[in-house]
Amino acid sequence: ANDKKLDTLLLDLNKLVNIRQGQLQKFTPELVPADSGSNGAAIVKDGSLGTALNNKIKRKVVAVEVSGNFEQIQSILRTIERLDQLLLIEDFKADVDKSTQKIVVDTQGRLIPQPESTIKTSFKIQALMPLSPAEQAAATPPPPPPAKK
Repeated sequence: ANDKKLDTLLLDLNKLVNIRQGQLQKFTPELVPADSGSNGAAIVKDGSLGTALNNKIKRKVVAVEVSGNFEQIQSILRTIERLDQLLLIEDFKADVDKSTQKIVVDTQGRLIPQPESTIKTSFKIQALMPLSPAEQAAATPPPPPPAKK
């Protein structure tokens, strides 16, 4: 990912959800400290993506909630996988709306078709992008002083 593509992440997600006739219920960027970098992205320093990536990439985390039927949700997730940005999905949760989940049987014991159940899906998207050389230089801690003999 890069800063320009992150600026349009909401627009891209909204467009792909609408094309698949789902509903984007929530899109909430996580707040990061003001000194963490540009565009609300925080520099990875915690080893959560491996120590080799510390101070080399930054991430922006967004909480997303979408709803739709099974096919719509499946199509939305497959399309998110194909986006140009490097995105990680975490904290994935899918719940069926109990009010739309019905099985109705007529007096002769036959099932009566009902509208499809609605699935509410929530997850966090981590958008990863490399640091610029200037950001990397500022994020890298200075080497320790040489030991005195």
